[in-house]
Amino acid sequence: MHNHSSSHDTVAAAGPLEVKEKQLFPCPSLKAVEAKPRTGRARQRAALRTHVRGAANRTIAHVNELSAAACESREFSSRKVDPSVAAIFASLHGDIERRENALARAGREWVGHGNRGKSLDGARTGSGSTALGELCGDGAEQYTRSILKRVQPVLLTKSNVASVAEPTDERCVDLLAALPAQARGLFEKDSSGRFRFLLSEDFSRDESFQRHLAQVDSKWRWNGASRGAMGEYFKTFRSRGFWAFVRPDEAKCFNSLFFIPKKNGKSLRKIMACVPANARMVNSPPVQLPGPWEGARVRVRGKRFWVGDVDVQSMFTRIRIPLEIGLYFCALPIRAKLVMTPSEIAAGGFTCPISHQHFSPSDIVAPAYCRVPMGWSLAVFAALNVMSTIVPPPSGPSLNLPAQETHTLPVDDGDVVAGTFIDNVYAFGTEAGAVQTYLDTARQRLDQAGLVVGETHAVARSAKEVGMIFDGAQGKIRYPPEKAWVLRIAAEHLARHRRVRGDTLRQVVGHFTWAFGLRRCLFSVFGATYRFLDTVGDGWGWLWPTVARELNSAARLLIFAEADLGRVPADFCVCTDASLSGGGAVYTPVSPGDAQALCADPLLENPVGVRDGPLCVWIEKQNWKLLAKNRWRYHEHINALEARAFVKGVDLLGRAGVARGSDLLVLTDSSVVFGAVRKGRSSKISLRPHLRRLAALQLLLDVRVLPRWIPTDKNAADAPSRGRHIAT
Repeated sequence: MHNHSSSHDTVAAAGPLEVKEKQLFPCPSLKAVEAKPRTGRARQRAALRTHVRGAANRTIAHVNELSAAACESREFSSRKVDPSVAAIFASLHGDIERRENALARAGREWVGHGNRGKSLDGARTGSGSTALGELCGDGAEQYTRSILKRVQPVLLTKSNVASVAEPTDERCVDLLAALPAQARGLFEKDSSGRFRFLLSEDFSRDESFQRHLAQVDSKWRWNGASRGAMGEYFKTFRSRGFWAFVRPDEAKCFNSLFFIPKKNGKSLRKIMACVPANARMVNSPPVQLPGPWEGARVRVRGKRFWVGDVDVQSMFTRIRIPLEIGLYFCALPIRAKLVMTPSEIAAGGFTCPISHQHFSPSDIVAPAYCRVPMGWSLAVFAALNVMSTIVPPPSGPSLNLPAQETHTLPVDDGDVVAGTFIDNVYAFGTEAGAVQTYLDTARQRLDQAGLVVGETHAVARSAKEVGMIFDGAQGKIRYPPEKAWVLRIAAEHLARHRRVRGDTLRQVVGHFTWAFGLRRCLFSVFGATYRFLDTVGDGWGWLWPTVARELNSAARLLIFAEADLGRVPADFCVCTDASLSGGGAVYTPVSPGDAQALCADPLLENPVGVRDGPLCVWIEKQNWKLLAKNRWRYHEHINALEARAFVKGVDLLGRAGVARGSDLLVLTDSSVVFGAVRKGRSSKISLRPHLRRLAALQLLLDVRVLPRWIPTDKNAADAPSRGRHIAT
């Protein structure tokens, strides 16, 4: 018994839908350079062309592999090529070559010319003879230095204590006063006098938990500085209100303090390892950060838009917390004499202005940090809620509001879309004046609240926000080509090695996750990689061949990590269904108003399990027409059959040319398929090939699939899947 199912398809086309069944995705090869140039500069240009064309061929092969994953070998034994598919591949091939050319140019500019490269582990990569071949090694070495290697702390001494970067003024915002009412309760005390962010008292008294706390406290009881340097640091910044001083027995716990170099290489950043404090507190409530997946949902009329941003200087350091909370963020005790000025020592001591306690030079004091430390598990939650009360709401969609990822966010002319990523406020819209007005208002409110605005980018057609390039001229959000170049080098290098570290691979996959957030269908590439990471953990492991293939595919598909904000809803809606005997797909024309509402309005979606939603009412009013119906040749699990029917419906309607460059609504009564398509991937091996073929179709046909769940009794494709006519 074969474990794949194939079908004899009967395609019924009506109106503009004239499609032919596909037998094979062709993979044409680009022509090589005909003549070898003799001059050095011409040889470099020819090497660039050869590299780009070779990269384009490899990328198109990986797209072809995605599409072939769910097809039967019998179908692929035939060399018949659908002319419509060949035309699609021809246009896509030219697009891939342009993307690879831009990626190669970014790599040349980033690394430079004539540099001999190194791989991730420092070994020479002398196999390439052209300049581009040697760029891969240099890129991998730079990627190792900047991302994969952990930044080592710098020992703070009296000679470099002046380089610690801290705000030069005392401007700040009070945490409890700035928080909204729904978030303030977490930082207040309950009726027993305990902070609500602390673990319950009964849990804290558990013996096993007490042993765990003892281990944590002993492990994180160190300072990354000499005793004299710590005294100089506290003495320098004591007057700015960052630190309060209390008796050691008043401290709730002690945390490690160390310093790391900043990106500029000249100053040091203070880091408090709040592991002991976090061990005593509850987990942070969920927060909504505007990642790439949020920006990909925006739809801008006319595509073109303007973008700008506002940054807050030292965001966490400018949020003041009460001393009672600061007692959980105490550094190791130190002699009071080391934090006193000579005049205070001569006077016999000093009085802390925050704790109002007097200390003599011979006393031992515990420095309590009275600002939000970056290592606090609730720091991001606190910062985002503070910013939500200060930053004005935009006139258009807010990217910080929770929403379903399958819904679009249409933007009208003059509206502004905004998002707050901790200390960064960025906005974009169709009118430059409206975007500038919003940013000016946000800057003014931040300044009035006590948060100092630092670097500000003027409103422009293109800017880099949340690690992505917002290209207003093209109406797209792209993953930066220089990052894609480096990420490709790292992934392909790891794929060539037999043994890898789990933590290194996890960081590389994390960067892929951020990039593929612009196009969630690309997540279908990964399957065995996640299972390998769960198996290996952070240690060394022998790389599975399937993981190496997935890394190579992900590296090649990075050029598709972009979101087109100018997409419009398709004029047709597809409904698919499958039974154990066969599959079916139907379609119906959709008016522009209905299509816009169905794509953007969450109230028109049927939640899974609800059988009488507004979407069901809309379905009953439509005139559905047959797109395809078939009978399965082999037995397969019903979830795999549902996925196969889903992909077939997208394939047939998409290749008809009526959905290119649009958002296509596809209805299914399978909650498993709905969740897998919405997420972009599935851990089920039986669904993974179909999701990969669906990803290839979305790349080839330039369509974004928006799945919707509907109950079975409302599914118009139920009858064709069982061999019956469509119910009227």
